[in-house]
Formats: sequence, structure tokens, C-alpha cells
Amino acid sequence: MSTDIPYPFAPGEWLPPLSRVFHYVNTLRDECLKDSPYPKHEPHSLDPRRKYPKVITDFKDLVENDPGLKELSKKMFDEIPRFDTDQSKFYNVRSFDEALIIFDAILFQSPSVMTLDSGISGITVPFNAVLNWPANTPSGNEFFLNKEVNEKIKNIVNQWGAFLQSPASREYLNADSNNGWFSPAYVAKMKQYAQWDGPIEDLYVCDPNRDYWGFGSWDAFFIRRFRPGLRPVREDDEPDIYIVSPCEAGPQVEEGKQYPKDVRKQVQARDTFWLKGQPYSIFDMLNYDA
Repeated sequence: MSTDIPYPFAPGEWLPPLSRVFHYVNTLRDECLKDSPYPKHEPHSLDPRRKYPKVITDFKDLVENDPGLKELSKKMFDEIPRFDTDQSKFYNVRSFDEALIIFDAILFQSPSVMTLDSGISGITVPFNAVLNWPANTPSGNEFFLNKEVNEKIKNIVNQWGAFLQSPASREYLNADSNNGWFSPAYVAKMKQYAQWDGPIEDLYVCDPNRDYWGFGSWDAFFIRRFRPGLRPVREDDEPDIYIVSPCEAGPQVEEGKQYPKDVRKQVQARDTFWLKGQPYSIFDMLNYDA
């Protein structure tokens, strides 16, 4: 199994290549378990001496009190392929409790840029990085179809979202060469993605001379605004018939196609077309409010 191929369960490039995802998740696990008296290769449980956030303990209690979910939560980690040749290159999270321990660390952690020999990446969906392997096992598929499980995960993600809207989330909004979002390497990546040749501060509303480039939170950076006059949606005299991306996103064309000649036009409400490598229809995207 190569560690250089794209992550097998992440269509649409939601996550970086496999080796970087494993490095991120395994590093988090090692950091969380560094003071544990138990061997690292053994599954760990939540520390009964520690007070965890309510969203974490609520999820734990739901699973512990439901025999079916408890069994699935164990089996989905048992079903993950393990490789004895080099554990550092593969997914090392070994239990549901370990995933919760990592979630606890993520809850108040700002996303950062990850610079490795294999390249530069930003993991902005860390819960996805942790859950992709267990969620794509047979038992995990059943576990994550449970409505109450999804409600608990939503509560966890919402709490993280509240943190990302706070000033405390700005730790990596700097030009640090290793993990800053305004490092020269990542600025070059943003400019390439936006097809922009000038200074980044002429593209987005930001100020390199201010702390955190003038952003009040990570969320403010993530939904950063363009300078006035850039990215016009339409001319005033054109008909109001456009559906546009709400963010700075890559061209949405089918896999293997080319932009712009293969952009789909005159899409019908129940047509099937591709976004981020997955099939969608207009009805699906608008929640049947077409």
C-alpha cells in the first residue's frame, strides 16, 4: 500500500495525500499519549482522573450505554488494516476512546500549515482526518449511520467552530515558514489557486503589518474577503441566472475533464453532475428548494 497516493476515502481532495494525513493524525496521537504509562501500541482509554468537555463525555456516554454502538465502536477500529513494517507511516489510532482523546485536543487547536518533505498542506478538516479510516470499515459505516452518533459529532464540531470564531484561534495566522498560513510557501499556494500574480494583500483584505494580518479569528481568515472590484459575479446588464460558488473554490468539472471547456452548462434540476469527485444534482444542492 503506497503512502504517496491520494487518501482513498476522500474524494474531491478534502484531505492531503495519505502520508501527510497519517503524519498529522499519528503526531496528534503521540502528543496526546506522551504521558501515558501504557505502551503506545496498545489501545488507550479516556483518563478517569481528567475532566473532559461535555461534548466529549456525552458522545462517550451515548456509545457506552448502547450495547450495539459500543460493539461497533470497537469493531470499526479492529477492522482497520495494520502494517507491521513501519507503523509511523500508517494510521495508528487504535480505539474509539483514543479518537475522543484526539478530539479533545482538536477542540481548542487552531488549524496550521504542515510542512513535510513530501510537500506543504493544510488540514482544515481534522475530525475528517481522524475518522476516515474507522468510518470506512464495515462496522464504521453502520456506526456513523446512527442519527444520535451524528448529533454528538455535530455538537463536537460546533464547539470547535465556536473556538475558530474567537481571537484564540489566530495562533498560526503568521508568516512562520513551518506552520504559518502566510508563510512564503503557503502564500504562493494561495496565489496559484486564486490565479493571482500580485501581492496577497492586494487580492484579499488583509494587512501584513498588523498582528495576525488583521484577522480577528481563524474563521475570518478562512472566509477572507476579496478587495473591492475583484471577482465580479456578473455584469449589471446580464440576466440574473447565475449560481456561483460562495467561496474561493477550484473549477468544478468532472474528474478527468478540463476547465473551462468541460464546465457543465444548462444543468437541469435532476441532472447528475460532479462536485469534488462526487455526484450531485441541483435539487440536492439546494435541499429541494429549487
